[in-house]
Amino acid sequence: MKQIVLILVLLIAMVGQTIAQNNNRVNATKKANKRQNTHIVDSLKKVIRQQNKIIIENYEYISAQEQQLYTKYVKIAGKGELLSTGLITRGNQMRGNNVNYSRLSPELFQPFDIRNTEIKIPSSRFKILTPTSKEFYKVEIKDSLSSVLHILDPERFWYASNYLIIQTY
Repeated sequence: MKQIVLILVLLIAMVGQTIAQNNNRVNATKKANKRQNTHIVDSLKKVIRQQNKIIIENYEYISAQEQQLYTKYVKIAGKGELLSTGLITRGNQMRGNNVNYSRLSPELFQPFDIRNTEIKIPSSRFKILTPTSKEFYKVEIKDSLSSVLHILDPERFWYASNYLIIQTY
């Protein structure tokens, strides 16, 4: 009987030692997994930061492209100002003033978003100097001091030029 007890004590000691070894392996595996998971999480965070940077750059690029696509230029002025800026030149009596296309530069104009289809004109008497067909717009005279140019077909209205020159009288 002593031998059986001795054998059982030895077996219990061996099982305890095996359990301790297994606990050490489990703890080591947990630490390794934690380090690996931390590394994976850090790598994923880095990828997310890089992708966010790319998204912001793409958004900025698309915004700039959209602004360029939808921006045209409008100049509303009297004959004197148009002559002094060089946007028109004196013509003969039959033809009137001529648009000086070599002087068309955004700095001389007000930017205009073509998604807006109304242009307020501070005069009831004016002339559109740049080429466009009357079928693409209509004019609403508000009073003796103002009008509104309603663009009916923006794509066709702006087709001939990115610039609109309106001479007021």
